[in-house]
Amino acid sequence: MKILFLATFNALALIIASTSAQAIIEKLHFNDNIITFSNVSMINGSAPDDICLKRYGEELATRDHPDSTKFSIKRMTDKGHDITVASRSINVTEGIFSIESRYEVLFPDDDSQTPVHLTITTTGLIGDKEATGLFSDGTCRGAIKVKNK
Repeated sequence: MKILFLATFNALALIIASTSAQAIIEKLHFNDNIITFSNVSMINGSAPDDICLKRYGEELATRDHPDSTKFSIKRMTDKGHDITVASRSINVTEGIFSIESRYEVLFPDDDSQTPVHLTITTTGLIGDKEATGLFSDGTCRGAIKVKNK
C-alpha cells in the first residue's frame, strides 16, 4: 500500500512539474516578448566593440516566426532577426524556474548570414511576466531581461 501511495505521489508530482514547465515554456518561447540587453561586454569582460553593440545594443520585440512548427521552433524580431531554438532545458523548483536555451540567430545586418550560437540562461518566479538572466554568444556577453507583452 505504501509503495502504491509513493508511486502515485511521484507520478502526480511529475505531472504537476511537467505542466508548470510546459506553461513556462509556452510563456517565454511562444508569446510576444520584449527582450532587453544590458551590461554588454566582450566575452573577456572588456568594453564592447561595434559587433556587440550592433547585436545587443537595443531592445527587441519577439514573436512567432511563420515557418515555426511543432518540431522546429522559430522566432523573429521587429528588427529582422531570425531565431531558431536549438535546445532548451527547464527546471521548476518551489515556485522558481530556470531555463537554459541555445539559439541560432541570423542578425539582419550580417551579410554573410552565418548563424550566431547564442546561449541564454534565465530565472524567474512562476506566474511573473518576466525573467532575467545572462547571455553569451562566444564573442559578447551580458545580462538579459525577457518580459511578456
